[in-house]
Amino acid sequence: MDKKPLGLNNHLSAEVVYDISRCFSLWEQFSPKKSLFDLWDFRFAFYQAYQYQPHFILLREKNEAVGLLPLWYETERKKYLWFGGWWPEDNTFWVKKSEHLLAILDVCPSPACLTGIKSSELERIAPKEELCNFQIDDPKYVLDIGSIKSFDDYLASLKKTRRKPIKKDLALVAKQSPEVVFDGPGDFDVLVNFSRQRFAGEQDSLKDPWYDAALEDERRVLALRNVLGASGKNYTAKTVTVKINKKTAGVDLAAIYNGCYYALLGGYNLKEFPGIGNYFNMLNIKEAISLDLKQVDALQGDCSWKHRWYKEEPFYYYEK
Repeated sequence: MDKKPLGLNNHLSAEVVYDISRCFSLWEQFSPKKSLFDLWDFRFAFYQAYQYQPHFILLREKNEAVGLLPLWYETERKKYLWFGGWWPEDNTFWVKKSEHLLAILDVCPSPACLTGIKSSELERIAPKEELCNFQIDDPKYVLDIGSIKSFDDYLASLKKTRRKPIKKDLALVAKQSPEVVFDGPGDFDVLVNFSRQRFAGEQDSLKDPWYDAALEDERRVLALRNVLGASGKNYTAKTVTVKINKKTAGVDLAAIYNGCYYALLGGYNLKEFPGIGNYFNMLNIKEAISLDLKQVDALQGDCSWKHRWYKEEPFYYYEK
């Protein structure tokens, strides 16, 4: 554990914490726990899989802990990222005021790439002139459903040009008498296989060549399996499977926390079952409404379809 004075004034200091048990204590102390991604159990699922060195920066003002920047160091990229890596999002800076944000950024190690920063939280705490140091990240796609009473109400809210192809796909799947199965044995493995078949060899062409839509890295698979295995304590996670004529048409990994339904990942047999992706979107929204949740979160990245169903929420990223 290293202590490092910031040099901003005599009242601020920082230390780096590497010990995972102390990192847990600090996370629990600072995390707002608003989002699924704010939960230690969710992030720890990725730590268990990747085992990267934690690098938590604790900021103090005199003797009071006033900020925490939870990072880890990824040896392949030779960069610092959020604890949990590139995949988790809804990231925020856990500081009490703008002075503390500037201090945290000052001692943020380099090179660093901090993605998925929630714009509303950053703009609340950051001085306006500081926002120019942040770049526009891929937006998140969400649907507020607090005032929606049924899936038909949702469809009616869409423009006809969007509604017509969705209804066509839903009818195509529905006439095949689909069966919905929750937490089927081995269904997560089927999801992984579908994803590998569909996205093999693809990489993010923008800022992250390690983007792994095909789940080719077994550590990513283990991390998501851990997310599923940690269900029940602080959040609910499950697989949702659709079978048609006893054949699996698709599998989703979903989670529920704090009034939000998270569509985390999906794998579909699009070749044999056209329209199955839209059918899963319908299932997600229907279940969220039935559970009286407030929002459906389809995560960052449009993937060429999310804009048809959800609304964009802007995000930032920060590089140093």
